[in-house]
Amino acid sequence: MRFIALFHLLFISFFGFSQKHYFFKTLNSLDFIDYSDSIRAENSEIDILNFDNEAYKNIFFTEINQHKNRRSRPSLEPDSIYNKICETILLTSHRRLLRRNWAKNKKFIYQSLIQYHSHFRYYKVFSFKIDLVNYNGGGFYYDKNDPKTNIHLISGNRKDNNKMLVKDEEFELKYILPKTEMELFNAITYKFIQNFGLSNFKSRYFSQIGFAIEIDKKTLNKKAIPQAKIVIIIGGKIMSKIRV
Repeated sequence: MRFIALFHLLFISFFGFSQKHYFFKTLNSLDFIDYSDSIRAENSEIDILNFDNEAYKNIFFTEINQHKNRRSRPSLEPDSIYNKICETILLTSHRRLLRRNWAKNKKFIYQSLIQYHSHFRYYKVFSFKIDLVNYNGGGFYYDKNDPKTNIHLISGNRKDNNKMLVKDEEFELKYILPKTEMELFNAITYKFIQNFGLSNFKSRYFSQIGFAIEIDKKTLNKKAIPQAKIVIIIGGKIMSKIRV
């Protein structure tokens, strides 16, 4: 019994070391990239199969600061260290990304901020997924002959739809369409502010922000709704009180 307990303890210790090694190896392999907040979201559909991560990072900073400025608050500064950590979380978390218990990631984040001598070590981190299409629930199916979109997803049931097409000449299929850039970033911003809290978002204390986004490739399997994975870190300098 003691042997089993000892083996279990050693396994957990080794696994924890492996996680940490993998996280920091990935972190240190990434470049520091500065993004601007000068590119606005357009009212055009996103290309899900050619998802432009880098362009969407720039758009996020523009759109989040638009919301910030509307509340007469100064813009958030895109932080290259935060961005690097966000990207690392996406690359190393995999299935653990959206689990509530990701204390190790949070511990690694703080260690990363110390490693890179960041002055902004008070932070909040959020991760979530966002649908890339306008989908309100219900059944759907994949039809490779669908000429409407390149994701080929149609609402409803295939057999029922085919019967209605024969029975009713005016019946139209309901295609599941990609969101526009504006719809996507409105959804991301709303979800982020909902999780963070409006009063915190309006706070002048939080001055820096980092962002990473990538398409969840597992949702491009013809049987799922396409989604993107998001990681956001927002923070500021350590102070005793948050200035509102």
